Amino acid sequence: MLPQLLDSPVSLAITIAAVALLNHLIATAALGAIARQSVVEVPDSPSDQAAGKLSPRIPMRSLGLAAVIVALTFLPSRLMREAISGGYLVLQLTTVVINLDSLFRMRALEMPGAAEGHVKFSASYRFRAGAWQLFALGLLDAVIAWLFNSLTFLVGCLFVFATALGWYRRARQTASFLHR
Repeated sequence: MLPQLLDSPVSLAITIAAVALLNHLIATAALGAIARQSVVEVPDSPSDQAAGKLSPRIPMRSLGLAAVIVALTFLPSRLMREAISGGYLVLQLTTVVINLDSLFRMRALEMPGAAEGHVKFSASYRFRAGAWQLFALGLLDAVIAWLFNSLTFLVGCLFVFATALGWYRRARQTASFLHR
C-alpha cells in the first residue's frame, strides 16, 4: 500500500491532510478529557502552571506544517516525496498513537473510583515524558525502517527523534524558567 501511496501525489496529499486533521481532532479531544478529569492536573505552560489553567483547544496553526508538506507532495521527484511527505506521514501516525494513548488514559480517569487523590505534574515533567514517549516510538519507526528497508520510515523516525529532542529542550527550558 505504501508504494502505491507514494506513487500518487494526490492520494498521498489527501492522506497526509486527513491524518493531520485526525491527529488535531484527537489531540483536542485529549485536552478536553484532561480538563474534565480531576485526578491529574497538567498545565499548558509555566505561566498557566501558576494559574492552574489548561486550554482544551489546540490552535489551527498546528496544521500549518501539514499544509506545507501537502504542497511538497507534488514535487516531481518520487524520492523527495518518499522522504519528505512519507516521513511526515510516519511522524503524524506516530503522534496519532501518542494522542490516542493520552485520550484513552484521561477518559479512564473520568470514571468514578478510577483513582484516589490528586497529582499535579509540572510542565517540565510533561515535556520530558512526552520526549521519552516520542523517542520510544521513534525507535519503533527505526526498527521498521531497518526491517523493511524503508526510506519513508527512516526519515519518519528522524522527524520523530527531532520532535522528541524539541520536547526535551522545552522541558529543560521550562525547568530553568521555574527555577528563576
